[in-house]
Amino acid sequence: MPLRNSVPEDFRQLVQQYAHLLDLALEQRSYRVNHPISEGLRAIAEQLGFLKASPRDTIELHTQAIKQKIADVPSAKAQAYIEEARILVLELMGFLVSYYRKYHLALSYVKQRNNGSRVN
Repeated sequence: MPLRNSVPEDFRQLVQQYAHLLDLALEQRSYRVNHPISEGLRAIAEQLGFLKASPRDTIELHTQAIKQKIADVPSAKAQAYIEEARILVLELMGFLVSYYRKYHLALSYVKQRNNGSRVN
């Protein structure tokens, strides 16, 4: 079941967090300031991982945030949001993959350890 249906409030909160990061990314691009965007994306990826989100959930989160941001803005600003969002979604997916890799490695270690202790 998609996150937007299974945990709608959490999903809405994640959309808002991601939309805020889109604002920061656009500001960073326009005004040459530095914002902790990667840290924010990592935090969202960890929340998504904890909720056992699929890549489809991540794309849906991304799509909802973009729709919010480009509604009723000039086309140049909408295009800038879309360009920044392309980069953000790739980075978010990378953090989510890393989260699942760490989770999988930790589970593998626990299983190996449990199997080894049964042998003794």
